Amino acid sequence: MAPHRGRRRHHRHHRLSISGEVVEVNDAITAEPALVNSDAAGKAWFFKLKIANRSELGGLMDEAAYQQHTA
Repeated sequence: MAPHRGRRRHHRHHRLSISGEVVEVNDAITAEPALVNSDAAGKAWFFKLKIANRSELGGLMDEAAYQQHTA
């Protein structure tokens, strides 16, 4: 995965289950970390990824499978 090429801020490396390039980082969660808990499915996205190999998506859980897995 290629590094984000925009503005540099303190960030952690994330291990992803798919390959790609980070094309945008959400600065809103840096400014307001509580968004992760209050609006996880909305404003609290972490980054946008340009997917390199769409076939890797088949191994990921959809929302229903994740809900069942964490129940």
